[in-house]
Amino acid sequence: MDLGLAGKAFIVTGGGSGIGAAIVTAFALQGARVAFVDVAAAASQALAEQIAAGGQAAPWWRACD
Repeated sequence: MDLGLAGKAFIVTGGGSGIGAAIVTAFALQGARVAFVDVAAAASQALAEQIAAGGQAAPWWRACD
C-alpha cells in the first residue's frame, strides 16, 4: 500500500525498538527520509544497518538519554 511518504522527512523518537522501530522501518520502506533517536545505541545502529541492507536509504540516528 502506497502511503505517499516518498521524499518526505520524518523524525521519530524512541525509534530504536518496539513501535518506534516499526514506524522507522515502515516509513523507510515507503521511501521516506527518516531520522530517529533512542537511548539504545546498539539497537539503533542495527536497525539502521538492517534498513540499508534492504536497499532503502539508511536513516540518520543518534543515541540520547
